[in-house]
Amino acid sequence: MNFSQPFFTILIICGTVFLILGWILRNKPPKSINYYFGYRTSSAMKSKDRWDFAQSYSGKLLTNSGGALVVFAIISLFFEIPETAGNIIGTVLTVLVIFIIIFKVERALRNNFNQEG
Repeated sequence: MNFSQPFFTILIICGTVFLILGWILRNKPPKSINYYFGYRTSSAMKSKDRWDFAQSYSGKLLTNSGGALVVFAIISLFFEIPETAGNIIGTVLTVLVIFIIIFKVERALRNNFNQEG
């Protein structure tokens, strides 16, 4: 097992960060709408109900995604992944997960709230 593989390193670090941020958003979300911490998009900041929903839902998605990235990182230890490929695949996978989370939260906001709030 090679713990210094870039693929493992990228996924274990990002997965752990996602798990921590997801836990925070689910269990200790920001109480009020702000520009500093939380899931902050214009659609999430339209009302307190949207804000609270976005924090909870994005926290759930971050936790699940972080867990999946950690599992992939552990599985990758059983394979020899070239350094360049590991860097590219790990980065692309992490960015893809971020875009999927944003897409899912925005779609859920659209589906659960009318245009005004």
